[in-house]
Amino acid sequence: MALLPPGYLKSVVSIEDYEDGNLKTIGTGFIYAKVLEKKGDQFRAMNYLVTAKHVLYKAGLSRGKQRQKVFLRFDSLGENVQVFELSLYVDGLAVFSSTLGECDVAVIPINGNILKEAGIDYVQIIDTDTALHSNKYEEAGVSNGDGVFSLGFPLGLKGAEKNYAMCRSGSIARVDDETLSNNL
Repeated sequence: MALLPPGYLKSVVSIEDYEDGNLKTIGTGFIYAKVLEKKGDQFRAMNYLVTAKHVLYKAGLSRGKQRQKVFLRFDSLGENVQVFELSLYVDGLAVFSSTLGECDVAVIPINGNILKEAGIDYVQIIDTDTALHSNKYEEAGVSNGDGVFSLGFPLGLKGAEKNYAMCRSGSIARVDDETLSNNL
């Protein structure tokens, strides 16, 4: 039986925007850290918000008007949640991208130091420790039927005072040379 690694629930954020004057959940994302330098237990990393690209468009599916900013709902080190504004543009240029053509993935840089200074309680999914590229599946023993988890805030269900991500379990349906040949 697979167990959810500690901290994963704190890496998941509710992505929100204003609708009729109130913040509404428009999607789910997670904080991912690309390690740049590591010495023992200490590391220097670049943090990213990873989400579906269509979340960043007002009409969805990358066909509507792109949002200028989104609001990330985190748990705080205090009692209540904290909302963090994240601009999707710097100097007029979009800060998110997907290099996989029509792939529905957005990767947005986010300053982890600003989050820590604001007292936001979060955990990064660290690429060298807890993320696995598909070209390493065989080496790691990943196979059909292995347990996986999905975390998020479907239908905006998140809790009033704290983020309570929904956790669903499932299994890997297919891992083979044909599906991995695209090196996704």
